[in-house]
Amino acid sequence: MANLLPFIKCTSPIAIHRGSSIFLYPCRKCECCQVSRQKSLSTMLALEESHAKYCYFINPTYNDLNIPAVRVPDDADFGSIAEFEIITPRLKRDKYFEPYIVDYDVDLEKSIGQLCEQRDEYSRLYSRSHKFVPHDVIYLLHYPDIQRFIKRFRIYAKRKFNASCRYYVIGEYGTNSLRPHWHLLLFFDSDELAQDLERCYYPTDKELREDPDLRFYNDHDCAECLRTLWKFGFATSERTDKSAYYYVSGYVTSSSRFPLCLSALSRPHSLHSRFFGQTLAEEEIQQAIVSQDFEYFRVHYRYSSKGYQIPYALWRSYYTRFFPVFTGLVNMSNEKIFHLFEYWEEIGKLSGYYRVSNQVQWLKNWYYYYYSRPLDTIPSDIADVLLNLQSTFDLSEHCLHPDDLSALHNVLYASKRFCWLCSWLNLSHKQYFDIWSNFYKYINLSLYKEHYSALENDPKYFRGWFDRRFITPTAVLEFPLADSDFINFVENSVSTHDSLIKHREIGDRYKHIYQ
Repeated sequence: MANLLPFIKCTSPIAIHRGSSIFLYPCRKCECCQVSRQKSLSTMLALEESHAKYCYFINPTYNDLNIPAVRVPDDADFGSIAEFEIITPRLKRDKYFEPYIVDYDVDLEKSIGQLCEQRDEYSRLYSRSHKFVPHDVIYLLHYPDIQRFIKRFRIYAKRKFNASCRYYVIGEYGTNSLRPHWHLLLFFDSDELAQDLERCYYPTDKELREDPDLRFYNDHDCAECLRTLWKFGFATSERTDKSAYYYVSGYVTSSSRFPLCLSALSRPHSLHSRFFGQTLAEEEIQQAIVSQDFEYFRVHYRYSSKGYQIPYALWRSYYTRFFPVFTGLVNMSNEKIFHLFEYWEEIGKLSGYYRVSNQVQWLKNWYYYYYSRPLDTIPSDIADVLLNLQSTFDLSEHCLHPDDLSALHNVLYASKRFCWLCSWLNLSHKQYFDIWSNFYKYINLSLYKEHYSALENDPKYFRGWFDRRFITPTAVLEFPLADSDFINFVENSVSTHDSLIKHREIGDRYKHIYQ
């Protein structure tokens, strides 16, 4: 029991007050949270990879003509909103393009200077192959580029080979050059599609004379089909050895040392297929829900590339797929929760009368109208729904801004999911709601049982837990010196975090710029 980790695996947990209770949540920023996130992602990637016959690693990069670029505005004032000018020709013609607008402050200006200094140093080191970039130009990740590429690839695979594929993609800025590029994993079962990706393109001598940049294809494995699908540069391709999950998941910690301006304008983040990593058979899940075998949703096992069994716990977004939740639920009675879960059918009947295709957006629009216009201008049947919904679910309490209706969006989709699950499980609303209630009682009881068993069985863990934390109305103060185990946990997390950073030795070369 001496090796037990803290209940909240975070160096700076956040205290959230809900009624008379205080809930602790990870900050999602410290090294401990980053390592936890990397482990969770590694598990999801490993599960997805183990259930696909083929997994290919695709690396799309930009050429100088098509790289997304913006220019720092000359008239940017501290404390004001600055719009960065688009200078890439193809983005100017994109009608779906959204401008890059940020708050301009001293930190942002300093960050732009750091970016330019690192690029200049990189150009001096590699002057033969790289050019100096003007100091008012910033290269950015443009996510619509990779989204459209994935869409084109999936259409290509479906039409030519009748193959479906899943994906995981993460954007990154080069550790050396700070140029944007992509790391994409494709998962599929089609032998024909795999053979097509193994068919590499090699330019002829004539093509090389016309375009010397095509020498890149002679030096790298680039599938011929990707050359036509990715039109903004080059895209290398390689079949993985069933261990790509560890390499790719490491990119979640790789952005710990790059200029702030890149994160402010276009933050590196991941995109993936729906229900990514959720590979359990739906028939088994269905049976577990109906029989109330809630232990099924706790711990499962996967096999490593070397054949070892590795336990993993189902993550929250996994089981909430079958046991939906919504904002503000913890402060409601079961009667209110059940009423809101059933509300989708009433809304569905109403929107069917008005022949509406998107019920959620339709009701959100009426809610805006409801706040800005007299009530008697709204159709009586719609007004009754809005009044009933507001009395049951106080939106203003959960919205950060008067115009923010994310809470409404959240509860409507939870209600829609609830009604669909009842039909899927062939249960009445009351029967499934009883199962839903029992499930969350089981989950909460299991967490408390694990925690208090640890407190009871390990005096060091007991002292460390209560001596280390002092809860105030606004924050949780930490006293790590009172608990040597926690100190060791943090040190191990920091060490693990540093070891997971991709190309760390290259990044350390520019460490002096950010000190």
